[in-house]
This record gives sequence, structure tokens and C-alpha cells, in this order.
Amino acid sequence: MSKNGEKFLFHYIGYKTSYKVQIGIDDDKLELSCTCDARKPCKHIHHLMLGRTGKVETGEREQLKNVIEMLSGIPAGREAIQNAKSFFQTEDTCRRCNSTNIIDTRSGSIISKMYRIFSKHRYYCRECRWSW
Repeated sequence: MSKNGEKFLFHYIGYKTSYKVQIGIDDDKLELSCTCDARKPCKHIHHLMLGRTGKVETGEREQLKNVIEMLSGIPAGREAIQNAKSFFQTEDTCRRCNSTNIIDTRSGSIISKMYRIFSKHRYYCRECRWSW
């Protein structure tokens, strides 16, 4: 299992800047923090909880895999991994700015059909103009 009070720091490479995500394991308790101005919920933490290493600095990827494996062995870690899975399964908010003002380009409305002409992505956020 883990040592008492063990902390891990990962550098998440974002769109415009890099964020520091810290994972602290103390017995069976889990502490997660991110430097992204306290967005709620924090997508950076959720990405790491799912073991996605594409946005983590190259030297930290193996360590992230080991931490996720360690977290799957404790109840709080399993809960955090499940929360991350459910976070990305909902498509009612923008993944970048968490706005609810999004357009599903596969719906039958005229507006969604117009966006589908210009974008290959399924969702479009009217607030930050990001698509995914």
C-alpha cells in the first residue's frame, strides 16, 4: 500500500498554461488539489484520475500510472476514479469552461445543422467557442 502522508505532484500541460495537480494519500484518505483557480469540478484532476497521460510531462507518466494503480486499491481512490468517469460521461456542460450554453451538432435543430457544416466535432460551446 502507500506510505503515511505520501504526496505526488504532476504538471498538467493545459491549453494556455501548465497546472500543478497534487495527489496526497494519507492512510485511506485522498487529497486532490489543482492550481487552476479552483474550478469546480476540476477537469485536470479528473483527467489524471482516469490515468490519461497525454497532458502530463513525459517524465511523470510512469509515476502517474503507478499512483492510479495504488489508488484503485483504496476506497477513496476508487471513488475518485468513478467520479472522474461520470464527469466525462455527462455532455451537458463545456469541458473547458463548464458553461451549459452548448450545442449538440447531432440534434435536429437548424442551428445545430449550421454548426455541423463548419465543424467535425459533436459539441460546440457558445461561451468560449470551443468544440469537442
